Amino acid sequence: MTFKEYHFKEYINLGLNELKFTNPTEIQKSIFPKALEGKNIIGKSATGTGKTHAFILPILQMLDENLNEVQAVIISPTRELAQQLNIEFIRFVKYNNNLD
Repeated sequence: MTFKEYHFKEYINLGLNELKFTNPTEIQKSIFPKALEGKNIIGKSATGTGKTHAFILPILQMLDENLNEVQAVIISPTRELAQQLNIEFIRFVKYNNNLD
């Protein structure tokens, strides 16, 4: 299975290419289908297995770039994790001129 099978938006694919990601991890394969259906999810996986991208990519995919309003809120338990999330979001949205 590859990321292409999820039919992510072009700017998400550009971010995946920058990271040289081609195949989703096990946690991502578990999370993506449910998240892309808008379901609530709880996922548990070891450090370095792709949890961050498991939930930020579906959030980006489901954003409506034509709406000028808050569409997602992420609450982080630590400043370090919040910084990591911010870095990863920026890595993807920089390829989309409609998102700030």
